[in-house]
Amino acid sequence: MGEMTDIWGLSNGFSHQIVQIYVDQGETSYGRTSMLTGANAEVHPDWAWEVAISGTGEPGAVQAVQAQTGSASARGVDVSGDVDSKTITFTVSKGVIGSDIPNYRYIIVIGSQDGFGTGKWRDVMEQPATWTLGGGENPAPDDGIEYDPNIIDVILEGEGQTDMLSSYDVAGHTYAQLTGFEMPEVPQQIFGASVDTVTSSTAVITWSTTVADTTSIRVAPAGQAPDPAAEQVWTPAGTDHAVTLTWLDVSTAYWAHIKANESTDAVVWFNTSNVIDETPPEMLNLAAEVLEDGRVTVSWYTSESATESILIDGASVHEDAFATKKNHVFTTDVLGDGTYALEVISADASGNGNQSTLSFTVDVGASPTDDSDTQNTPVDEPQPAAEVSNTTLQLVALIVVALVLLAFLRVRGHEPDGDDPWQ
Repeated sequence: MGEMTDIWGLSNGFSHQIVQIYVDQGETSYGRTSMLTGANAEVHPDWAWEVAISGTGEPGAVQAVQAQTGSASARGVDVSGDVDSKTITFTVSKGVIGSDIPNYRYIIVIGSQDGFGTGKWRDVMEQPATWTLGGGENPAPDDGIEYDPNIIDVILEGEGQTDMLSSYDVAGHTYAQLTGFEMPEVPQQIFGASVDTVTSSTAVITWSTTVADTTSIRVAPAGQAPDPAAEQVWTPAGTDHAVTLTWLDVSTAYWAHIKANESTDAVVWFNTSNVIDETPPEMLNLAAEVLEDGRVTVSWYTSESATESILIDGASVHEDAFATKKNHVFTTDVLGDGTYALEVISADASGNGNQSTLSFTVDVGASPTDDSDTQNTPVDEPQPAAEVSNTTLQLVALIVVALVLLAFLRVRGHEPDGDDPWQ
């Protein structure tokens, strides 16, 4: 930033900026052009966004919005400011923003924060005032809507910011349309290589690359270069990579050589255990939290790093074949109303497995993301059974009515006499 202060003493370390990031993930059926409330601008249809992230110095104003569901959450988004370096840093989980970061396009806009403003934006009007900025236009006199943007800066390649922000028309009731930039090319690098789990005969190795591509790994005894004829394990194309090395010797030191195209190899060292593990991981605190939009967050803990397998009504909805986590969290697609059977399975790096089950009920009136998906068919609402149930109720009702009429006729035909004990 050109200037930064923290005179309000906000928790995120800066006071005056509001920054929003609109992520265009490519061609989808649910991309949005309307920006978050208060920006007073639109995204060009060719740049329709799937994820929008907003942050200020106030933690309560930090959130990510998913265009597909409209849901907003602060989970997985962290914002911090450093007034000395005049820098604002967004740290966003790939579970929020998406995993194909280099191939997305971005629109980043900046304005002035107003804790009491619409969407935390400070208004830009025709004339400046105590709590507003000047240089824009006042609301349209016929409908009272502000069509001029409250945005002060847009990050672009080259010129064009002024023309873009001035493309609104108050009289014509149109907002300015914005575009952004594509991520520049970056050289391939391997980083974050680590040994996550080691047993007597296996090891789980993870690493990342700056460019999505396939990578490979070879293992050799410590101190030795890998044999070119030795098995070379390949990973799928991506930026996050993991392998489980098997058939290693007990209590032996190894070097793992990681290779990616046009990059320097990374080498990690590990030593296999001398203890053979035959104990499955404990599974604790399995829970299913139903969100307001009909998605369900499944979470559990394991006593050691373990794999993840989630089944809903017997259908697999998530798999992670690498034993890298003890805390397990996954959020499903939108589920239809009904009761579901949940089963989770975890195995440690030695292959010892365990499982846990529960049932949960969705009752929020949401529409399933994919009606053809078996996971979205509630177990307590099979249609044929529902038809039989309705027919049975109708028959029971007819029988009850007939019995009441019969009893009434019998009473009318048999008036009580003096010896009647019910008189």
